[in-house]
Amino acid sequence: MVNTKLRKHDKKLRQFMEKNPGVQNDEYHRLRRKVIAIKVEIEMSSRKDQERVEKEASRTKFTTMTEEEVINQAYQENAQINARNHKSAKNKERKEKKKNEIQKRKEEDMKKFYDEVIQPQLAKHIILSIVQ
Repeated sequence: MVNTKLRKHDKKLRQFMEKNPGVQNDEYHRLRRKVIAIKVEIEMSSRKDQERVEKEASRTKFTTMTEEEVINQAYQENAQINARNHKSAKNKERKEKKKNEIQKRKEEDMKKFYDEVIQPQLAKHIILSIVQ
């Protein structure tokens, strides 16, 4: 239908140009604008049709997807977030391990200090207090 409309107006413009060669008056510009407007309308309708077809294709693809495909697609969409979370979890685990090692060393040092310095002084103090 739209192509018929274009053909009609294109024929009118062509006939006008044949009857009036070299004349570019208001009638010529009106016919020419009409032809251009119809071409734009055809292009816009074809784009809308193409968008509708693509939308329908994506809708059918979504409805026919298996559960695994849906999960994989969601994983791919969230890949950066998952990588960031994984990296932060590794960093947190590494920091926790380092913190535990430092705490363990401190405890060992405190135990060693207690065994070598404080306990003998306590024993000496207790012995001296008993002797007096």
